[in-house]
Amino acid sequence: MVDITKFQEDQQRLSESEKREASVQNLPQLLTSQHVTTLWEKMTRLYGHKWSSVSESDDGTWLDALRGLTPAQLGYGWRKMIDCGEYDWPPSAPEFRRLCVDVDQGALEHYIRRFAFKGIDSYSVGTMTQKEQDRRISQVRKPATAEFYNMAIAITAETAQLALEKKS
Repeated sequence: MVDITKFQEDQQRLSESEKREASVQNLPQLLTSQHVTTLWEKMTRLYGHKWSSVSESDDGTWLDALRGLTPAQLGYGWRKMIDCGEYDWPPSAPEFRRLCVDVDQGALEHYIRRFAFKGIDSYSVGTMTQKEQDRRISQVRKPATAEFYNMAIAITAETAQLALEKKS
């Protein structure tokens, strides 16, 4: 699971060369068009016409949308999509990308709370009623969650980019 807060703290402590070295130690395998083709075939078998009516094959859009993910994350997203049982229709590329990123739900909730009360001192938060706090959290839940997932994806993409640089 990705713990964004811990990652950010660790990254601040490392020098640039240490960051590069630490990120390259466990190089992920990069996603290729063959991985997306395999995913496309599996989606076709699972969703049939619902999927194939969109397109016969990926025109590069899904590969671009999933750039920076690893094949393991692709498999995780597939499993999560199947197991949750919420997808009677195929997910969009951005939805599937979010499924592929494993995040710590506690860290996500903490991030949403921090996002909701950014710039407000703890005394003022403490004087709010629970209903006011809940309303504020509810208002920012969607953008905060999107930002959190984007950071988790960026961490993966940064590691993949470093792997590419090391290979060349």
